[in-house]
Amino acid sequence: MIVAVSGASGLIGGALVALLQEQGHTVRKVGRSSAGLDWDVLDGVDAVVHLAGRNIAARWSDSFKRTMLAERAAGVQGLQTVLSHMAKPPAVVIIASAIGHYGETWQPAAEDAPRGTGFPAHICQVLEAGSYPAGVRVVHARIGVVLAKSGGALAKMLPAFYLGVGGPVGTGKQVLSWISRTDVARALQHCLLMPSLSGPVNLVAPHPVPQAALAKALGHVLRRPACLPMPAFMIKLMFGEMGEQLLLKSCAVSSAKLQHSGFTFQHPSLPEALAAELAAP
Repeated sequence: MIVAVSGASGLIGGALVALLQEQGHTVRKVGRSSAGLDWDVLDGVDAVVHLAGRNIAARWSDSFKRTMLAERAAGVQGLQTVLSHMAKPPAVVIIASAIGHYGETWQPAAEDAPRGTGFPAHICQVLEAGSYPAGVRVVHARIGVVLAKSGGALAKMLPAFYLGVGGPVGTGKQVLSWISRTDVARALQHCLLMPSLSGPVNLVAPHPVPQAALAKALGHVLRRPACLPMPAFMIKLMFGEMGEQLLLKSCAVSSAKLQHSGFTFQHPSLPEALAAELAAP
């Protein structure tokens, strides 16, 4: 296949591009122009994976929120406009969304669960809006917390744990729906190649865990203590609304749809996912 990938140099994009090229596919990287993403490279491609977008893990000022929403909207709307004018659009389009769609959930949410409230859910609504040409299979990949030592939540946790001062965040009871960096790339490739998959698909590992379990497993893998909690008031003081929404709220999500389509996880359990990621070069 010829696959166009936006955000190809990012945490997920880098892993996906390497996997696709290893499997013999040709990757066209979607770059940026002064007007935004350069979707003009789509002529002749078989598939599109749209991963581009600035990291949501920053302090959420009003201006940051406006910019984030405008950029997300411009990216998908630009893609939809280009596709609508193509004589032969690609067969499949994958849009990276997030499990923030569900808001706060304590029981594993399937793809038909209602949209939650809050800024993350609003971003997902923007990403999943709009229409695509007839015949184009569209997958909205609702991605969980990606475990990678080179970026994302895990990378931010590692310094404290290496120093022996890591531990649970808040009460530690809030549920975390995670996926290894290896498996998120494999799951995206699976979505590309599996004609039966369309609409929203949760890209999370089979076993969501309380945040305290993540801290305990990480401490065990690193052979460091993991008993110093970071209280909720400190999270709110340091990170504001972002910390409250992303770190203190529970987000339990089901991977049943992905698994029923035939996908098998290379890292189905948290300890092996952490061990594999931390051992990676």
